Amino acid sequence: MQLNVEELGTLKRKISVEVPLVEVQATYDDVFSELHSHIQVKGFRPGKFPRQMAEKRFQDVMKQEATRNLLPKYFEKALEEMKARPATQPRFENLEIDKKLPFKFEAEFEIVPTFEFPEPGGFTLEDKQVEFGPEEVEERIEQLRLSRAALEDKGDAAAEQGDIVTLDFEGTLDGEPFEGNTGTDHRVELGAGQFLKDFEEPLFGGKAGEKKTFDVAFPEDYGEQRLAGKTAQFQVEIKKVDMKVRPELDEAFYSQFGQFDSPEAFHEDIEQQIRQEKERSFRMEQQQQVTEQLREKSSFEVPETLVEQQLGEFEHNLSHSDPEVLKDEKKLEELKKEEAEKIRGNLRVNYLVDEWARRNDISVTKEEVQQRFYMQAYMLQQNPAELLGTSHGEALLFRIEQQLLSSKVLENLVDRILGKTETEPQPQGETEAGKAAETTGGETPEEPGQPAAEKEAAAATASSSTAEENSPPDES
Repeated sequence: MQLNVEELGTLKRKISVEVPLVEVQATYDDVFSELHSHIQVKGFRPGKFPRQMAEKRFQDVMKQEATRNLLPKYFEKALEEMKARPATQPRFENLEIDKKLPFKFEAEFEIVPTFEFPEPGGFTLEDKQVEFGPEEVEERIEQLRLSRAALEDKGDAAAEQGDIVTLDFEGTLDGEPFEGNTGTDHRVELGAGQFLKDFEEPLFGGKAGEKKTFDVAFPEDYGEQRLAGKTAQFQVEIKKVDMKVRPELDEAFYSQFGQFDSPEAFHEDIEQQIRQEKERSFRMEQQQQVTEQLREKSSFEVPETLVEQQLGEFEHNLSHSDPEVLKDEKKLEELKKEEAEKIRGNLRVNYLVDEWARRNDISVTKEEVQQRFYMQAYMLQQNPAELLGTSHGEALLFRIEQQLLSSKVLENLVDRILGKTETEPQPQGETEAGKAAETTGGETPEEPGQPAAEKEAAAATASSSTAEENSPPDES
């Protein structure tokens, strides 16, 4: 094999490869053997038609198969000789093949950058013991009581803080209806802050059967662009007012969260749950600090092809979330410039994470990825098997793998920076009360962007949208 490498930039490469004629002919022999055993030609016994006929009748097929066999094999050989890893998908050119000539092709791509990993001793990180008082334990118990509270109809009594108001609503904007402007039997918990203040406050003091009309001013940064900065008029009919009745702290209440032989055992379990949550939260803060310091301590070049790809996604998302900004070229360029720097920083962190994982033999198992994927699928209310068969599912699986790897790497780095020779086991199990209480899924520190760049060259990204019922104006 003959290889010529041309440097088109810091990371961009163009290679020209010539595969020896003997390899081309051997590949054609293999392709013919495959055709010979699988294709039947009329007038000939199976496997008995002459090669000359096959090469004439199946010329295009044989060329395609020969190219498919030779191209990846010799591209990999070229990379081995270059001692390089591709960061982007190669763009192949001049792929003409002839069984009587050496096979030549060209490819352009960007390579994974080389860099020095920052010395862990140069990082600064605080370590401390988590602290909390008995008031936090009591507050958590009260939250559990609220989560198990029964609703009692207040009849004609006025709605107060903490009450649940069931209502129908209809909104208009300048006298005209808008998408999502109506709702039936919606429940609003007063004081929970789930809805805009202008919508929630008029409900205080309301009684079942009452109708109210009021204005709601949507903030400038409201999630729905068609309503942002505008004032809508709402008509509301209160259908029912319920009050929450908290259960007594007795054996029946404790049994909902596990097996406890005394109130003291229940309190101890709650204390353990709070301690574990605080330790995990503090650990995540430490990992986030390490991520930021990795950004600050790295400045190597990253593949601009990946930067451009992610900028394209950024602009596409803007076209949906804030289409007006696309009309202001100056502002758009400023936003893209800022985003490009974020992307470069995120890519650097990705490369550093992958490098630390490689050096320290850190990896994630198939079972770990699968478990997290199933959790995410159920949260999206989708069948895991069906989701996996979509491009969005494949991209989600890929992101999960990189998130888990990143979390493990950062955990290892935190321990190394703090001078721990071994990674101390962190609390993994749930407390009895923690299992029964409603909780959100585990989090990882802010992800530094897209998955590892050389893997990303082959990864697909996808977005999904979920349909929501019409609801009163919330704080989004």
